[in-house]
Order: sequence, then C-alpha cells, then structure tokens
Amino acid sequence: MEKNSPFRQKLLFRKNKNRLSVKIILLFTVVTVIVLIIQLIFARYLSDNIVVKNTDTLFEQTVYQISKRVDLRLQQCNDAVQELKGDYAIKQNLERIREAPDYYRIGKSAIMQSILKNQNLDLIDNIYIFMKDQPPINCFYSRALEDIPEYYLSYVNGYNTLLGNSIRWEVTGIFPEQLSAVTYLTDGDIVLGTLVMVLKQEVVGDIFDKEVSDGSKIYLLNSSNQIMYSNEHDTVSKYIYQYYGVDELKIRFPIEFQNWGISAKLSDQLLADNIKELYVYFGIIAVFTLAILLILPISLIFSIFKPMNKLLKGMEYVQRGDLNFVIDNNVNNEFKILIDNFNNMIRKIRELLHTTVEQQKLYRRSEMAALKSKLNPHFLYNTLDMIHWMLIIEDQMEIGDVVVTLAEILRYSASQSDELVTLGEDISQLEKYLGIQAMRFENKLSYKILVDQEVYECQVPKLLIQPVVENAIKYAFTGKSGTGEIVITAKMAGDMVKMEIIDNGVGMDKDKLARLRAKLDEITPQTGLGIQLVSQRLKDAYPDKTKIWIESAEKEGTQITILLPYVTAEHEEV
Repeated sequence: MEKNSPFRQKLLFRKNKNRLSVKIILLFTVVTVIVLIIQLIFARYLSDNIVVKNTDTLFEQTVYQISKRVDLRLQQCNDAVQELKGDYAIKQNLERIREAPDYYRIGKSAIMQSILKNQNLDLIDNIYIFMKDQPPINCFYSRALEDIPEYYLSYVNGYNTLLGNSIRWEVTGIFPEQLSAVTYLTDGDIVLGTLVMVLKQEVVGDIFDKEVSDGSKIYLLNSSNQIMYSNEHDTVSKYIYQYYGVDELKIRFPIEFQNWGISAKLSDQLLADNIKELYVYFGIIAVFTLAILLILPISLIFSIFKPMNKLLKGMEYVQRGDLNFVIDNNVNNEFKILIDNFNNMIRKIRELLHTTVEQQKLYRRSEMAALKSKLNPHFLYNTLDMIHWMLIIEDQMEIGDVVVTLAEILRYSASQSDELVTLGEDISQLEKYLGIQAMRFENKLSYKILVDQEVYECQVPKLLIQPVVENAIKYAFTGKSGTGEIVITAKMAGDMVKMEIIDNGVGMDKDKLARLRAKLDEITPQTGLGIQLVSQRLKDAYPDKTKIWIESAEKEGTQITILLPYVTAEHEEV
C-alpha cells in the first residue's frame, strides 16, 4: 500500500477523528460535573440563607399588614359601641321602660329603630340590652335570648366596678369564637341597662383566614395575653403561654385598640415547601443543563466532522480524476470558507483544463486553416476579375456584375472577423449579399433595407446581422408558398440603436420559440444558429449593454430585435 494512498489517508483521518471525539466528550463530561456541583452548592446556600430569610421577612410583613387591618376594624366596632352608648333615644326609652314596665314593647321597638341607624351594623352579629326585672331586648334575633344568661347577671344585678363606665371586650362561652363588648348604658349615675354587642366571627376571621392559609398560626391577644381570636379555633379564650414559651413567638405587633396585639408563628411546613420548591427548580435547571451539556458535544462533533467528511470525499473524487464533483456547502461556520475555497479551486482547475483543451483544438484548426489558405487570395480575386472581363466580352453583363459583387463580398469577408466597422458599411455589404440571393431565387425573394442616416456611423462587429439573414433564407422560407420577404430596419431608440430583421416565413410554434430563446445564453463561438452567433458576438463586443429578443408566430413569420449602444469610431458611447 502506498504511503499517501487515499485509503491510508482515510484510515488516519478516522483514527484521529475518534480520538478528537473522545476528548470532546470527556471535556464536556468534566464541565457537566463541575456545573452540577456548583448548582448544588448554590442551591444549599440559597435554602439555608436567602429562602429562610425571605420567607420570614415576607411572613412578618404579612402579619404587620394584618395587624393594621384588624386594628382599624376593631376601632370601628368600638366606635359603634360608643355611638350606642351615647344614643339619647335609647337612654330615653330605657328610662321609660324602667319607670313604666308596660311601656316595654313600645320602648323596645323604638330602641331597635335607633340601633338600626348605626353605620357599622354589617360588622355586628347581635345586640342585646339586659335590664333588671325585664326580658332581654334582642335587637337582631340572630340568636334570640329569652332569659338573661347567668354570666351577665352580675352586670345586671349590681354595678360592676371593674367595668365602670368603660367598654369591656371579651370572649365568653355563650358566644364562642366571637368577640363581644359589654358596657353600661347610664344616665348620670343611674344604670339604665347593660349593652352587649356580639361581633360577627368574620370581623377578624376573614382577615386571618384569607391572609394566613398555609398552616401558620396567628393570634389576636388582649393586654393579658388571652387569645381573643385565632385561626387555630380551639385555642380561643385560652392564654398564649399555655402553648408557647416566651421566645417561641418572635413575631408580635401591638395595635392601638385596647393595647392588644397580633402574634404569629411561621409554619415549618411552609418553610419546608419553599425549600422543596427551590430544590425542584434547581432540579429542573440541572436536568436542562445536563441535557444541553450532553447535546452540545454531539452537535459540536457533528458540526465539525460532517464538513470534514465532505472535504475528504471531495478529495477522493479529485484523486480519481473527477473534477465535476461539487461539495454541497450548507454549513454556516469556518468550514464554509474551506468548502467554498475547495469548490473554487476545483472549478478553476476544471476551467484551466478546459482552456488548455480548447487551445489545443484551436491550434489544430489553425494549422488546418493555414494549409487550406495556402491558395493565394490575390490569385482568387484575379481569377474572378478575369472571368468578369470574359463575360463582358461575351456580352453577359448581368452575370459579370454578379461575379464582381461576389469578389467584393469575398474581399470584405476575408479580413479579421471581429473587426468593428460602421453600420453603413455592413448594411452595404449585406445589400450586395441579398442582391445575389434575390437573383438566385429569382422572383421568390424580395427585401427592403430601411436604415436612418443618423445610425450609419455606429460601430458594429463586421457581418453582424448577415448570419440572421442567412438563417431566414435557409429555414424561414422552406415550405412557404409565394414570395418570401425580408425587411431590415435600423434607427435610434433613445441612446441605443434599434435594429429589426423581419421575415414573413413559416415562423415557429411556442415550444420551438421557447427553446431558441433559452439557447441564446448557451452559445459558444463555434456552434449555434445565426441569431445565437449574433448574440455571442454582441456580448463579446459590448458586455452587458446589448439586448436581443425574438418574436414569432407559426405561419406568420419571425421578428428579431437587436438593441446595442451607439458607439463612434473612437469607441465612445454617444
């Protein structure tokens, strides 16, 4: 096996490729492990510090907001009691009932009407007024009392010095889990009755239950640390020290109402749930990180070795001598430049080889042309001139003129084919050619040449449109009955020269016309139809400045239009 054979190079490439793949995978594996360890440490730090601290702070802020709302609501309730306590109509009717027991029903109705004027009734569950030797006055009948509860007899039967003229807020067994206010209704030193106002449980309950619903405990405490309300309902009316030590309730906010306060204890479950949620988030992030770090090396290996395999395949084709192979370049990285350069290199090699082959063919054709042209052109011209004079002697003037015209055409065509001439000269030569063809076809061919004087000096390649005319004579009139007509026009169209060659021949169908139009860009200087040769010569003379189009209809004829720049003898566009 040769040292640098394609097979050996391929084996070496695959061996190095496998080594590089293993290195890339190992590198990303190490990076993955390091990233996961860092994430684990960071998650532990967050759970031990930030999460716990933020949870405590958030809960403390929540309890503070609760204390403000509860304080405001209890103040409203206390104002309602004060309003009833100072209501003159209530006192007046109580005085009348006291003096005349028969006035009880009327007085009760009047008292209820006065109570209904209170603005905070939506916070009140019931209002009772207890009088000595009279049935209780039930204002709302949400829980009607037929007799005065024993608990309140001490207030009714004798003046309670502890209560005095103040308002006492308490929780009793009569109205469990409901705050109630007790106060005397007095007229001076005379006690007219005992007012008991029972609040709805929702006064505090809806605030506690709405804001704290995660297992945390919150308590409304009076000045003696008695639990006046709690979301832990079985603790109401008991004392807080029965459940917690001095340092266990770290959150406490005093409120202005009766020197009460709000205490709370954060649920351990809430803290655990927050930490668990944090770990879940980090777990998800870790999974995504792991997935990304696994996908990245695979993608990287694929993105590197796929274009490398393409390059290797291209090299194998080139080594086998196939220069038509083109690597599909659909990558968008550094390999795109390598593949583009490889394709360009192969294209240039292919073009150089093609140029070399064409030059060799041209050299052979030149040698053959040199052999064929050994006949001296002057000998040909002199011979034609001799024939011309012989025909004149024989009185064959018309044929003699044809011989002279033929000699002039040959002399005009013998010079360099790419030489630029004026349009007037080329049209004059074309007219001689058409004259001979008209004589050849007798009365079956006619022609018109309409060229504006202003385009005569335009420089064009020699014999520019003669191939088109030859093509029309050869193909357009084949199978046509009647006289064939060719019309040639040339005039200015803006700053361009517009030439038209129109025949009334057999024309072309749509498919043939489409194929001919498509071949205009495929012509080489050595092959093709007349119109294709004209197109190629114009492109060589005036790159990107000319236009040719063909219109044809079957049995109607063909029109070829040429646009080219107006160029003077000095090759300057006008």
